[in-house]
Amino acid sequence: MLKRTLDFQTSRTCKSRQGKDENVWIQRIQSLGSLFCEEELLNSSESERQGILDLSDRLRNIGLMLGLSSDGIQTIVGSRNCRDFEETEDTALVEEKALLSKRDRSRTKEAY
Repeated sequence: MLKRTLDFQTSRTCKSRQGKDENVWIQRIQSLGSLFCEEELLNSSESERQGILDLSDRLRNIGLMLGLSSDGIQTIVGSRNCRDFEETEDTALVEEKALLSKRDRSRTKEAY
């Protein structure tokens, strides 16, 4: 099995983009971040492990934010300075839901 490099996994995570109306985006970013983490943990010492885990979480945050399909949601998520991936994920989901709700209300008003 071909071992992927740190640069490859980082690039793959940061270049990934959310598809229009894709609702499994966060799971994909989680998987890519996990690949990065697993790759690095294999060749690390005990003292390096926490740094790798922190870096992996940060990479998932950046990949999630950069790949969001809405520039508005990207801006909001980026400005919140979330502490960890779960907080970034929650913020993105809440903002995406609010945006979809706003679009639905606009369509309803247009129909009348």
